[in-house]
Amino acid sequence: MNITERAAQVLQEIDEQLAICEKATARPWEHHKTGYAVHGFDGGFICKTEYADADAAKRRQENAAFIAAARTVCPKSLRCLKTAIEGQLKRYLSNRRFGEDTALPSWQDLTALINQWNSK
Repeated sequence: MNITERAAQVLQEIDEQLAICEKATARPWEHHKTGYAVHGFDGGFICKTEYADADAAKRRQENAAFIAAARTVCPKSLRCLKTAIEGQLKRYLSNRRFGEDTALPSWQDLTALINQWNSK
């Protein structure tokens, strides 16, 4: 698979994840520092953290804080990554017309972004 096909695949995956974000209850979500629940912008209950083991029980507040923060940060991060990949892809395609030496830096940047998406 070449770099433009890889970029198209990642952009499609990002769009799929953004669609999931948009279907969730409207943001912002919040977590009260003294509890384990996550609430929507209107104070409505979203979820509460449960625990399967002693370690998770100690982290209930941290888990709730993460869930609430992810509702805002995840879509923003996905949109930023999408913009960066689209920009580097456009730059790469434009520079490729002038030869491999000219296109190499944008190819490297685009590859780094795609590899970051595919990392575990």
